[in-house]
Amino acid sequence: MINVFKEKRQTLQAKLLHEATDYEYRFKRYHLNYSIAIGFTPESIDMTPLSAFIRASDRFVVLEPNICAIILDGTADEGGIKAANNLLTYFQNHFFGHSLFASVATASNFIDASHLVHEVFDLLEYAIANNMDNLLIDSSQVINCC
Repeated sequence: MINVFKEKRQTLQAKLLHEATDYEYRFKRYHLNYSIAIGFTPESIDMTPLSAFIRASDRFVVLEPNICAIILDGTADEGGIKAANNLLTYFQNHFFGHSLFASVATASNFIDASHLVHEVFDLLEYAIANNMDNLLIDSSQVINCC
């Protein structure tokens, strides 16, 4: 499962980075923070019902049939984590019994959008590699060693 994800990672990151362009501009120009949450399911599940659960200012992005991202407008660390947890709960209620690997990161912690997107994918890869399904992973939960 992790190898399939790694093979597509560069393409997926480029697509997400493109989708975040408007949010990155507003962050740099007006200091309007944003977060990115990403989810991966091992099964092919249509996760578009999640798009009805987000605010109008957020953006739902389908990267692959089983990988989606949500750009959460105007959210700092705590707000991004809370919104992503709400989405995880929604997923669990509507897709009971299916695994979801999820991560979230906030723009204010990175120098640009490419570093933010790279981090959210690193966190997602960590969650998949460590079988942390149905949990939301953010950088405060990962301890880098060695």
